Amino acid sequence: MKKEIFYSVDTPLGIRVTDILLRLGISASSYGYEYLRCAIILAYHDPELTVYATKTLYPTVTRLCHAASVGSVERNCRRAVERAIYAGTRTLYEYFGNITPTHHPTCAKFILTIAEHLHKQDMQSQNE
Repeated sequence: MKKEIFYSVDTPLGIRVTDILLRLGISASSYGYEYLRCAIILAYHDPELTVYATKTLYPTVTRLCHAASVGSVERNCRRAVERAIYAGTRTLYEYFGNITPTHHPTCAKFILTIAEHLHKQDMQSQNE
């Protein structure tokens, strides 16, 4: 039985992802913004998608966002991640520690780290 995939940016989760991306320096006009937002929401619901991102996550994002190809989704997500890394915002260092343009997380790791951060926030709010 295939798992139902849920993706919506109008949910509280979608709004939180949008806020994080903006704080990381990735604006809505950036290449890959929509794909990255979709990928983070999907990874939040199913972290296993990031294990083989090119075989599972990017094709799913391609289908849900009506993108031209898996390659364009991967490339544009990578561009958005690089934009955040070169912007070097304080939020970026809170999530990923000491990174540099030559030593930074992969796109899949970036997506998974943000999804895990959102899970942590949810767990903390449930414990309060």
